[in-house]
Amino acid sequence: MHGVIPFLLRHGYWVLVVNVFAEQVGLPIPAFPVLLAMGALAGMGEFSIWSTFVLAICAALASDIIWYRLGRKRGHSF
Repeated sequence: MHGVIPFLLRHGYWVLVVNVFAEQVGLPIPAFPVLLAMGALAGMGEFSIWSTFVLAICAALASDIIWYRLGRKRGHSF
């Protein structure tokens, strides 16, 4: 647990994007702990809260676009 904070300080934005994207794609990886940790680090002034917010939304939207395209191409029409 002691190595998590230095790792997030070094690679925080990348971990956030990959984690949120992986959860939204459907992998059983919770994004809530990383979002909470990044919010805490942003509150301490280590990261920008707005960059964290925008990157999380972009990662979620990217996976939603993938699911939408797959549904349009391979889904059944009623």
